[in-house]
Amino acid sequence: MITLRKFGMNENEIIKYEKDNEQKLSKKVKNLYLKMDLFTNLDEKYIQELEKMIGSNLPKDYRDFLKKNNGGYPDKQCFGNGNIVNFFLGFYPNTKPEVSINYYMQIYQGRYPDGTLPIASAGVGDLILLGIEEKINSNIFYWDSNGEIDYHNNVNNSFENTSPISESFNGFLDILNYCE
Repeated sequence: MITLRKFGMNENEIIKYEKDNEQKLSKKVKNLYLKMDLFTNLDEKYIQELEKMIGSNLPKDYRDFLKKNNGGYPDKQCFGNGNIVNFFLGFYPNTKPEVSINYYMQIYQGRYPDGTLPIASAGVGDLILLGIEEKINSNIFYWDSNGEIDYHNNVNNSFENTSPISESFNGFLDILNYCE
């Protein structure tokens, strides 16, 4: 079981943050935190919007995660041989904050394998991907940006720099541990 710290903040949390850090946030940053706070728990209609955008249905365990958390910073971040999850991506309709699925799909377009969806940042440009194509549906993969073949020419069907992690999203959550 992991616990996530959400991305957004409500008005009271912003006031506390500013007081604790002796720093005023800009109006733009406050508005972004407030908007992200509105989507801490993703409604079914927005999950359907995401599914329409990607052209595939999401696995039930990942849908449930988005409904409950919609991204965030996990308390347990480590897995495998020193790999780490910086944060899980959320979906934010009509905006693309730098912690969103929409943003990562845009900046990594053509770089990760077709039939997968970025769902987490794994540090230094690496990603955690969710299989959304029938033969790999629900599988979780680690995508290593250092092993990219040739993203400038849209060679994105290769799994050469991608390693399987788990056969399900919940299975992936189960292998996350506290970092030492």
